[in-house]
Amino acid sequence: MQKKILTFVYFISSLLISLSHSYAQNEIILTDEEKQWIAEHPVLKASNELEWPPLDFVRAGKATGFSIEYLNLIAKKLGFKVKYINGYGWDDLLSMLENKEIDIAQSIIQTPKRSEYLLFTKPYLNMPMVFFGKTGSPQINSVEDLKGLKIGTVIGDLSYEIYKAEYPDLNVIAYKETVNALKDVAVGKIDVFADIYPVANYILNQNMLMGVSVIGDSFFLYEGNTDNIRLAARNDWPILKTLLEKGMDAVSIQEFKNLTDKWQTDIYSQDNLKTINDIGLTDEEVTWLAENKIIKVAVDPTNAPLEFIDQNGNISGIAGSYLFHIANKLNVTFEWSGSQNWSESLEQIKTKKAHILSTVNKTPERSKFLTFTDPYLEVAYMIFARQGEKSFGSLDALDGYTISQVEGFSILKLIEDNYPHINIIKSKSVGESLNLLSIGEVDAYVGSIVLAAHHSMEQGLTQIIAVGDTPYRGGNAMAIRSDLPLLASAMKKAMKAITSIEKAEISRTWLGGNFQEPKNYELLWKIIGITLFILIVILVWNYSLRKEIFRRKKAENEAEAANIAKSRFLANMSHELRTPLNAIIGFSDAMLCGISGKIKNPKQIEYLKDIKNSGEHLSVVINDILDLSKIEAGKWRLNQTDFVLDECINDTVNMLRPLANNKNIDLQYNNDLRNPKSLISSDIHAIRRVLINLLSNAVKFTKKSGKVICHCYNDNNGNFIIEIIDNGIGIPEARIDTVLHPFEQGREEHELNEEGTGLGLAIVNELLKLLNGQLSLTSKVNIGTTAKVVLPANR
Repeated sequence: MQKKILTFVYFISSLLISLSHSYAQNEIILTDEEKQWIAEHPVLKASNELEWPPLDFVRAGKATGFSIEYLNLIAKKLGFKVKYINGYGWDDLLSMLENKEIDIAQSIIQTPKRSEYLLFTKPYLNMPMVFFGKTGSPQINSVEDLKGLKIGTVIGDLSYEIYKAEYPDLNVIAYKETVNALKDVAVGKIDVFADIYPVANYILNQNMLMGVSVIGDSFFLYEGNTDNIRLAARNDWPILKTLLEKGMDAVSIQEFKNLTDKWQTDIYSQDNLKTINDIGLTDEEVTWLAENKIIKVAVDPTNAPLEFIDQNGNISGIAGSYLFHIANKLNVTFEWSGSQNWSESLEQIKTKKAHILSTVNKTPERSKFLTFTDPYLEVAYMIFARQGEKSFGSLDALDGYTISQVEGFSILKLIEDNYPHINIIKSKSVGESLNLLSIGEVDAYVGSIVLAAHHSMEQGLTQIIAVGDTPYRGGNAMAIRSDLPLLASAMKKAMKAITSIEKAEISRTWLGGNFQEPKNYELLWKIIGITLFILIVILVWNYSLRKEIFRRKKAENEAEAANIAKSRFLANMSHELRTPLNAIIGFSDAMLCGISGKIKNPKQIEYLKDIKNSGEHLSVVINDILDLSKIEAGKWRLNQTDFVLDECINDTVNMLRPLANNKNIDLQYNNDLRNPKSLISSDIHAIRRVLINLLSNAVKFTKKSGKVICHCYNDNNGNFIIEIIDNGIGIPEARIDTVLHPFEQGREEHELNEEGTGLGLAIVNELLKLLNGQLSLTSKVNIGTTAKVVLPANR
C-alpha cells in the first residue's frame, strides 16, 4: 500500500495527458465558421474560484493560477479574450454555468450531472483525488472505513455530489472553502476530507497546517476518472468546445512545461520506476571513487529546507536526501566541508577545500569552474511583500523601491543587470532578507516559494505573502569542481538513476509540511517568557513616550527633541519588538490549533488565547506607531494614480461590514457624486487607510443596533467630500481638537469599553495633509459624530 501511495499520490504535479501536445502547432487552422464565431464572441466569460491554488484562485482581485494562465494562452492563440467571474463559491459558479451565465469552466472534473449542461474537452492535467486525515489515522480503503467518521466536503465539489447522491447515511459536513475544511482536519474537528492532492497540499503548506497526511490513496466512491482536469464549454455552443481543443493542441510542449515549472504542477517521468542497480559507471570512474571514498560537500546551513546541517553535523534537507541515494549508488561518503554560508561555500570550491556544492543554480559564470548535474528541484522566483501593503505584480513595478537579496545568489545578478533602478540591500541569508521585509526596512524580496515559505514559517512571519511573478526560473542542482571530471560524470549517472518514487518521497518529506513536533509545554513557557519581556519593554517604552509628551506640553523645543528621540528609538527597536512578537502570535496560534499536541488544560488554553490576543493587539499598536513615525519623518511614499473613488469607498465599506454586522449596526453607503464613476488622482492606498480608520472608529464607538452612514458628494468647487456619520457615544466638545494628536482619545480611558491606541485619527490627519486634503470633526455626546474628509479633485 505504501508503494502504491507513493507512485499514485506523491507525484505532486501535473501530467501532459494528450499525445497531441507532442505535435503542437504554433498556428491554428480555423474554418470560416469558427473565425466568424470568434469575431461575434470576442470576450468569453470563465469561472474563477476564490481559493483552489495552485490551479485556480484570486489574488488582489485578479484571477491567477496554472489553469488561468493555460486558458489565457489558449485564448491568445485563438484570438479572443477571457473575462473571469470571481467572488462566488464553486456551487454558485456551477449554477451560473448551468444557467449559461458563464461560458467556460476550467479546472473541472467531468461528471454525468455536469455533462447535462457542459461539453468537456480532453483532459490537460492528471491530478489524483485522495483522502486526507490526521497523521497516523487509520487508512481509508472502503466505504466501511468512512462510517462513524466526520467527513468534510466543499459544496459543489465532486465529493459533495457523490456523498449527497450515493451515501446519504454518512456523517458529511459541508464547507464553502477547502482551506476551512483542512484547518478542521488539522485540529481534529473532522476526521477525513477528500480533494485533489496537489491543491490540498498547496493549501496545507501555504497555511502551515502540519500533522495532516494522505490516509487514502484513491477516491474509490466514484467509478469515473477523478484524476483528469479538463476545460468545459456550455452545451449550446459545441463550436466553443472544438475551438478550445484546437487551442489546447496549439500549446507547445515548452509552453506547457513553462507553466508547470512556474506553478510546480509538473510530474517526474515514470520511465524508471524500478531500482537501477547498474548505473553504467566506467572502470575509470569506479577506480577514482574507490580511491576517494570521502567527498567534501560545501553546504549553506541557512538554506533550509533545500540544505542544512542537522544536530549531528550531517547534511540534511532535500539535498541531503539526494546525497544519501547518490552515496549508496557510488559507495562513497559525503561529508560537510564546514562552510557557514553561501559565499563561504563558493570560496571553498575555488580554493579546493570542497569537492562539490549540494545546491546551486547554473549560470554562465559558474560554468567556467563547475560541472552541473541535472536539476533536482525546479523553482519559480516570485515577489514577496507584506500583506495589506503595496502589491508588486512584476519586477518593473519595483522600480525606485528597495528589495533585499542574498549576496551571491544567482537571482541577485539577474536583477542587478536587468533592473538597475531597483535598490538592493544585500543580506547573508534568506531569513535575514525576510526579516528586513517584515520590519519594513525593504519593500520586497524576490526568491523561490520553497525557501520563502520555510523561513516565514520558521520565524513566524505570517504577514509575508507572494504578490507577483518574475520571468526567472531556477533549477537547483549539484555542481562538481571542473577539475574532477570522473566524479562529475559518476554523480550525473547516479542522479539520473534516482527513481521517480524516491524523488517523490523526498519532495513529500521536505515540502509536505508533516514535521513532527515534540508534545510538551516547553514552547508555552518560552512564549510566556518572551511575552513578559515584551510587556516590560512596552511599559518602559510607553512611560518614556508619555513623559516626552508631557515635556512637549511644557516647552515646544523639548517636544521637538523628544520627537526626534522617539523616531530614532522606534527605528532601532522595530526589529527587536516585531521579531519576538511574530513568534508569540505564530506559536500561540499553532498551539491553540493542536499542532504540537492537543492541550486539555482549560487554564492553559485561556492563557494561550490571552497571549495571542494581546500579541495581535500589540502588533496593531506597534504598526500604528511606526506608520505615524514614518509620516512625521517625511518617509511615507505616496503613489499617485487615477482611480474611481466610488469603487474605493464601496470596497472599504464592504470590508468593514462584518465588523458592523457583529454589533447589528446598520452600515450604509450613499453615493451622491455628480458623476458616480468620477476619477480622482491621488494615492488609493492612503485614502483607503483613511476610510478604514474612520469607519472602524465609527463602528467601534457606536452601540449595538446603531447606524453608521458613509456619504460621498461634490462641493461647489468640484472637491470630493466624504462624511462618516454615526449615532455613537460622541466626543466631548473640549476634546475634539485633542483627538487629532497621538495617544489622545475622545473619552477618558475609564469611560471606554473598546480598546484603542489613540493613534487612528492622528494617522488620518497626517495622511490627509500629505494628500492636500482636510479632516474636520463635529460631535455631540450620546448623539453622534460626523467626520468630514475633503479631497481635492487633483492632488
